[in-house]
Amino acid sequence: MPDELPSIKLFLIIEDNPELATWLGRMLVHQANDQIIVASDCVTALKFLRSCTPDLMLVDVRLLMHNGIDLAPRLRLMKDLQDIPLLLFSAVSLEVASKK
Repeated sequence: MPDELPSIKLFLIIEDNPELATWLGRMLVHQANDQIIVASDCVTALKFLRSCTPDLMLVDVRLLMHNGIDLAPRLRLMKDLQDIPLLLFSAVSLEVASKK
């Protein structure tokens, strides 16, 4: 039986902080062929999603122009994305959160 080719994973990170997006990308990649696409805002992410379907979407809850909570239902309405895992996250530190 021939060796199976490794499956290439495509991850979409919607995050407006470049350093955090880079760190998340490093945490996700398990093999050399995995690909990370970073969109810094919802508009860019939606443009990307018209042409590609990721294996996983990570969406920041607190984006500058729109927030991930508003974006998530829109993504779920897109037929090609309904079964794609979507993870909402926030990088708010406990120190910042306690001052509010």
